[in-house]
Amino acid sequence: MNNQRNLSCFIGVYGGSGSGKSLFAQELLKSLGSGEAIILTADAYYKDQSQLSSEEAESHNFDQPDAIDFELLIQHIKDLRNGLTIAQPVYDFKTHSRTKKSITVRPQKYIIIEGLLFLLNRRLRDELDLKIYIDADDDVRLIRRIRRDKQERGQSTDSVINQYMATVRSMHNKHISPTKRYADIIIDFNVSNQQALRNTVKQIKLYYTTQELGSRGGIVPSIRLFFIRSFTVFRGVYRDTLKNIVSRYVLLLIIAFHSTLVLLRESHEVWLVDGPWPQFVRNYLASYQFPFVYITLFFVAVYLIKRTLFDIKQVNSIIRRYVYLELGIYTFIIISIYLYWTFYYGYF
Repeated sequence: MNNQRNLSCFIGVYGGSGSGKSLFAQELLKSLGSGEAIILTADAYYKDQSQLSSEEAESHNFDQPDAIDFELLIQHIKDLRNGLTIAQPVYDFKTHSRTKKSITVRPQKYIIIEGLLFLLNRRLRDELDLKIYIDADDDVRLIRRIRRDKQERGQSTDSVINQYMATVRSMHNKHISPTKRYADIIIDFNVSNQQALRNTVKQIKLYYTTQELGSRGGIVPSIRLFFIRSFTVFRGVYRDTLKNIVSRYVLLLIIAFHSTLVLLRESHEVWLVDGPWPQFVRNYLASYQFPFVYITLFFVAVYLIKRTLFDIKQVNSIIRRYVYLELGIYTFIIISIYLYWTFYYGYF
């Protein structure tokens, strides 16, 4: 049981209604291999609402946390971690009821949990090894929802639109969109994104490999594990870390500022260092160097944390705070330079 627990990789695929998370989960299943992966659908864990009439069901809010039986879902995930077979419930969206049928789900190497609201539950988030947020524009999601609910759930176009306007849109903004901050990977899925799928599969397989090697112990597996992690760090430090964590435009702005400051110091070093700045600004300018080395080391350190410890629940938010703090400092210095030149030299 312990071996099964250590060697299972639990992947959460979530996003707004109509974002394409079910399609992405199915493509992920095919890429990982149906013999080694399974999908656990969180929609199957909706609470029974068979007492509602058709009119009540149309206005009922199915996009709030109380609509999901989180206790049963968490218990089933724990059972799968412990190598146990579960009976996944079957939910009928036409009658809004949980049927008497069930689907037998056995533990596999890769277990994909796909759904809408489950990232709101902290206990459930803690059970996941990798969290993938599927993002799409609001109009794209609405069109997809209309097509799906008409074909699969027997709803009319007016019914789908009314439900969307009454509850789905507001609940997405209130509950689902904020959970994007928990994501390890955010995928733009306005159209099918095969490159993102391939990169995700690589990360999942790398995670499983490191878990497998780490569970063996001994010198040889440890050496292999070290080289796998090191190679991944230097191969993908800019491609993955910068793309998923920091806006490329913010990064370009930071580099442009650094470059401008270096050029200014070359021609106005005495003025920059001895200008009418607070002491901490003078110290900063006096010791300033071209930043590419520091930027590289910073993101390599972040990537090492991500690939070695696989505990990055707070890494994304920490990096964003760091970047915005740096941006605030740069803005302050630029405004100070602008005001100084304006009042003392009559520039601009």
